[in-house]
Amino acid sequence: MTLRSAFISLATAAATLTGVSGAAQADSPVKFSAEYVVTLRGITVAKAGFSGAVTGQRYEVEGQLASAGIGKVLGKTEASARSAGTFNQPTPTPESFMLSFAQGGHTSKTELIFKNGNAVSTSFQPDWKAGSDTIPITPNDLQSVADPVAATVVARGTPDQICGRTLRVFEGGTRIDVELKLASVGFIEGIGNNAVTCRANFVPVAGMTANNGTYDYLRKKADMELIYVPAARGGLYLLHTMSARTDIGRVQLRAYRRNVRG
Repeated sequence: MTLRSAFISLATAAATLTGVSGAAQADSPVKFSAEYVVTLRGITVAKAGFSGAVTGQRYEVEGQLASAGIGKVLGKTEASARSAGTFNQPTPTPESFMLSFAQGGHTSKTELIFKNGNAVSTSFQPDWKAGSDTIPITPNDLQSVADPVAATVVARGTPDQICGRTLRVFEGGTRIDVELKLASVGFIEGIGNNAVTCRANFVPVAGMTANNGTYDYLRKKADMELIYVPAARGGLYLLHTMSARTDIGRVQLRAYRRNVRG
């Protein structure tokens, strides 16, 4: 898993705060910030900070990531993301998503436009097209999808509802499903009471090459886990931890500071 993949995961976690803020206060603006650490085999490789606001049914979130610890030795990485959309149902509906990424002197930018929950436009800088050996993304694959920021937001629901979803994720080049299943509810050391743990299956759909070793490994052995904690109000939950086993070791993102105001 690359730092680009880790950043997409971090953006997802930050968006959870967006969902909570929007559900808690329907009209008054709510501002939030959050900080996360990404580790590989327990060693810090990146840190990120996110901030955003919710006003009525609209949400916006921006974030930055930079390599840290041993990640600086492996190569300087910087990234930024922005997602915006509406929040008029339990799961936010994205309207736009932008991801800029720089590593090793190379830069890229991806922009997505959504309409009624469907991805309708994708652009890349520099221009990029999938190779002939790539599993094609069909129009049906782009129906009822969300960018990585909005994909795993849980605004409200029981543990069964939180862990009973299939996340249909599209980040511009690939389409994956993440199938959640409830594992446990209870106290977890360092997290707190009533933590909800979801196990997850990683299902590659399209956009990757056939028999791709990395995706095949994740499909068979990812052993994904997502842990949500109760929010301070409204019976809502925040994503606290996400982890997955990869072919280079287990990658984990974990929130270590967050603040919601308003």
